[in-house]
Amino acid sequence: MKLDLMFEPDQIVEITRKFVERGFRLCNGGSVSICDPDGNIYISTQKFDTINPETRRVIYIDKDDKKYYDIKKASEELPIHRAIYTKRGDINAVCHVFSPAIAAIGSTTNQNVFNLFPRLNKKAGITHFSEYVKNFNTEQVNAFVSRFANGASNIIVDGTGVYTTGRTVFEAFHKAEMLDHFAKMYLNANSLGDLMYPAEKNIEQFNKIEIDFPQYLRGRRNNKEMDSLKIGLIRLALYTYNKNQTTSLLGSMSIRINKESYMTVPGNVDKSKLKPEDLVIMKHEKSEAWKLPNDDLKIHEMILNNNVKISCVAITFPTSCSVYTLTDKQLELENVKVAKLPFETIFDLDQIDKSIKEGNEVMVIENDLIIIVARNMYRMNVIMENLNMTCDEKKS
Repeated sequence: MKLDLMFEPDQIVEITRKFVERGFRLCNGGSVSICDPDGNIYISTQKFDTINPETRRVIYIDKDDKKYYDIKKASEELPIHRAIYTKRGDINAVCHVFSPAIAAIGSTTNQNVFNLFPRLNKKAGITHFSEYVKNFNTEQVNAFVSRFANGASNIIVDGTGVYTTGRTVFEAFHKAEMLDHFAKMYLNANSLGDLMYPAEKNIEQFNKIEIDFPQYLRGRRNNKEMDSLKIGLIRLALYTYNKNQTTSLLGSMSIRINKESYMTVPGNVDKSKLKPEDLVIMKHEKSEAWKLPNDDLKIHEMILNNNVKISCVAITFPTSCSVYTLTDKQLELENVKVAKLPFETIFDLDQIDKSIKEGNEVMVIENDLIIIVARNMYRMNVIMENLNMTCDEKKS
């Protein structure tokens, strides 16, 4: 069942489990809330049991401030959540969570750090740094929340994690996951090399990139070969997710069906919960009807159209390999040809095609992604394992 179709307390319980699975903590002052269309707030309690969260321990507070399901006290952060909903009508969910990686970068106030990875600002929105509210009086709460009122989507709080917001609680989760992913990339790269920042004009050009593929209707196709391709693609997606090469929505992979069509992961479904019916079939630069392809679609399209021997493509953002994307260090893999390309390559896909035709199977794009191409799924698995082992060894 889709998360956004659940009753609000069930959504909070499910997303809490999701946070715990990804290594976040909510026990020490964290909180999750949802505001429904009528202005009612559902919020976790103080000392919320995140190991075994229960729907009945989610507190419901209506727009007149009347409280229900009051087994325990609501989170002490309720004034912050309420103020955010009051000032931003486009926000329906707020998460305050803690991760060691985010805490490690929380002491900085340099907003330029996010320019290292332009995709982060584009996908997660503007992130600010701030000190935490020491008490929850109106003046301090309003001062803290003013950053959201001025357009911020997230606030990293020194020593106490991060506040993320979204139209849905899953969107707020994904922003926290992306920030944690970036923090790990940054910390790994910063410890091993001098960081490289892309030019401002390239960041502006990157932010203007849009994906718009027309849809097509297709007949139902069921056969064992197609089922095998779907299972293989789902397993590849899950592998990259579990190895911190991708996040729930960041990163993508595709597999060729035949000369004129291929299959790819959607852009709005959690990789850890992918099902065969979620996958998107692409044909003649058109996507399967009523499904949302991923943001990297033009790269997949170009590679598979121009290279008939390539059957599988993966676009990843490995935290362990960030030293090769955020610094000038060169990645070397045994029995795999690797190319390193500048950030502006993302605007000129012909350069990626040229690199593939030169025999490269891995392309490291500075300040962004890693592209892996393979003639079949077996070769893709070999490269993936080689990449993980090499980056883990360098990191240690």
